[in-house]
Parts: sequence; C-alpha cells; structure tokens
Amino acid sequence: MGPGLSGRRTAAGPVHRGGPPRPGHRPTPLEQAASVLAAFGAPTVRRPEPLFEHDRADHVQHIFGTYVREAGKPAERLSRSDRREVVGRLDDAGVFAVRRAVPLVAGALKASRSTLYTLLAEHRAQRTSS
Repeated sequence: MGPGLSGRRTAAGPVHRGGPPRPGHRPTPLEQAASVLAAFGAPTVRRPEPLFEHDRADHVQHIFGTYVREAGKPAERLSRSDRREVVGRLDDAGVFAVRRAVPLVAGALKASRSTLYTLLAEHRAQRTSS
C-alpha cells in the first residue's frame, strides 16, 4: 500500500498528484480519458472580453458628461445642434455599433428613441456630405 492524499497508505498504492509523469509509469485508462477530455475542453482561441451593460453605460455617461461639462448646460437645456453634436461624438466612438445602445443614449439625452434616430441620421448625413 502507498501513501494517500492524507499521508495514509491506500490499497491502490501511491496516489499520483499531477506534474510530469514518473519514469516507467504507464498512464491508466482513467488518466488517458482525462487527458483526452482535457484536450477537448481546453479553449483553442482566446475569447474576447465580454461587454457588460454597466461598461456601456459608463462609456456613454463619460462621453455625454464630458460634453455637458464643456457646454455648461444640463441635458434638459441642450439645443438640437448640441444634441446632434453629442450624438455625433457617441457615433464616432462606436457606441451605436453595440446592440441596445439607443435606449441607453436616449435616456441620457432625455429624448425619445425616435428623436435619437433622427439626430443620428442627421449626423451621418452631414458626415457623408462633408
């Protein structure tokens, strides 16, 4: 009998605790199966970092907050041209490429989604004509 995990001897003999194989050790069928399963379970391509809801909201609030501080007016007092400018900054930052960004931005602007889509279309039309 060999030492077990607790330092006691077991009927199965010494317990191998990982690491490089011992010289002269033939892997057991269980160890072979574990090796095959580990190869299937190991990721072959690194997954991109997930984009969480609060990250998007933080990004929108950062850009929007920067503009509001520069303009010196709260969101409720922004003119249509101010709103178009902030929507342009958000669009240039790629915020609208993310799914469900429109309701988030509309809430920050205190505008409807319809108004936001109109502002976004105006910004993109102005950008392509320039």
